[in-house]
Amino acid sequence: MSTLPTATVRTPPSPAVPHAPFEMRPLRTGAERAEAAALVTDRLDWLARRNPQSTGAAHVPDLFREAPEPTAVGLYDDGRMICCMVLDRAPDTRRWGHEDRGPALLLRHVYSLPGQGGMSVARLLTMWAAEYAARSGLPWVRVEALLVGGTATPAEVVAHLIEYVADLGWTSLGNATGALGERVTRLHLPADHIPTLTVALHCTVPLTEYRSTS
Repeated sequence: MSTLPTATVRTPPSPAVPHAPFEMRPLRTGAERAEAAALVTDRLDWLARRNPQSTGAAHVPDLFREAPEPTAVGLYDDGRMICCMVLDRAPDTRRWGHEDRGPALLLRHVYSLPGQGGMSVARLLTMWAAEYAARSGLPWVRVEALLVGGTATPAEVVAHLIEYVADLGWTSLGNATGALGERVTRLHLPADHIPTLTVALHCTVPLTEYRSTS
């Protein structure tokens, strides 16, 4: 009796998923929050060594330990936290004056690991914030960047900061007093869809928990 040859069925290989070396994700566990608090402490110590009059931000590590989930987020480089911040999806920025028109994403308490605060990290954070705001339906990203404390703050420090971020698309709206009485420079950035960002950065920060209900 003749038999038909058996067909060999080959399953096509699954397409390779490119590995994004950076990840932005919410800090959900106590260990992640403790790591963020330690990062902030290290950065504050580094700032204090460079300028003894720096800040009045000793309370910030506790903010990361106590921030309601999932407002605290971390930027990771191959599993290592290199930056952390607190997201405010519906900030009260009336103290900003006439520049505050409409909703925005406010980045609070942005701290990078000492040795990781260069232009490449700033550029990555800028792109992520613009893309995340756009996907959230928000027109602007805002940030209050902490200035060196005291009246002896040299103007060139502020000028350097503004020049640094202007190249990334941020616009300075001048200096002011922050929500906790700290001296800050106010910056904002238009939201922007950047589809190619996923090649470099994988984001798991949820959008739904920041959408407006109005």
